[in-house]
Amino acid sequence: MVYGTRPEALKLAPIVKACKARGLDIEATCTNQSPDLLGGLKLDCPHGKNTSPALVVVQGDTETAFEGAVAWFKEGVPLFHVEAGVRSGRLDSPFPEEGLRRMISQIATYHACTTEHNKRNLIMERVVGRIERQPDGKWSVSAELRTENIRMTGSPVVESVRERAQTGVGVPVDGIYLTLHRRENRGRFRAIVEAIGQVFDPATVRWLSHPNGWAASEAAGLPIQPEPPMQAAHFAGCLSLARLVITDSGGVVEEAQSLGTPSIQARTVTDRLECLGKGSFCWDLTTAESLLEHVQRIAESDAVNLQWVDRTIYGDGKASERIADWLAEIVA
Repeated sequence: MVYGTRPEALKLAPIVKACKARGLDIEATCTNQSPDLLGGLKLDCPHGKNTSPALVVVQGDTETAFEGAVAWFKEGVPLFHVEAGVRSGRLDSPFPEEGLRRMISQIATYHACTTEHNKRNLIMERVVGRIERQPDGKWSVSAELRTENIRMTGSPVVESVRERAQTGVGVPVDGIYLTLHRRENRGRFRAIVEAIGQVFDPATVRWLSHPNGWAASEAAGLPIQPEPPMQAAHFAGCLSLARLVITDSGGVVEEAQSLGTPSIQARTVTDRLECLGKGSFCWDLTTAESLLEHVQRIAESDAVNLQWVDRTIYGDGKASERIADWLAEIVA
């Protein structure tokens, strides 16, 4: 397994646990792509030293996932992609992640999709399983579309965030959380925060910063000031009790959805289409009025049904078990 950021580690950790329970030999290589957020968060398995693994696993659309995928593809090793098929349909948003995830799909052999929508994306794109295991046990490069190698497993984010939320320290339920870090929002953080300040009491909003520093660079004089990032368990505990989260992070949207917390996606386009209208809305980033409209829709939905956030969109909490079973099947 190759990882380098906190989201990768958090999503791969329950898979490692499930693989160990099945007796699979797992090694991990950490690139430390985001050392400020990773901290002491490491996958609980030996450091990767194997130069001829049977399979390489990457998660998501990070630089680490892409570079790791390319490096092992050139060595002729089959690639297993966790959270495959996520698409916004635009190469400029999220940038560069949309391009990285599409390129990973073209060289991966096995695609573990979070939702049926993600699975359909790959089938429509006719992604090909490039390295296939033959009946004699040898591996060969293939250009054939293998739909059996594209499965809907759900995301291990569900079991990961729910477990962390149980151990995290929570806050009052009326808290509102804001996270901003996307490249395509750079230069717009100030306008976003000003709009939020017109709709909400700034005292109720906690703006959690990102180590890239882009948001903080635009925060001078704003009524809401960025705070240092939280530890993963603490954030999950807070998120589980929050009134609302406003974020440009797809991973945070998934976590909020899985915990039953409504979210507004501070993006012009979204790659988390499945949850729109089922707990999440996409804000067009132009006016405070557009944000207010979404908040009113949330309030109206909540008045009708207190359980209106669909907690099952990203899985039932058994994705890591399904993925581990699949990995065991492949290497058997």
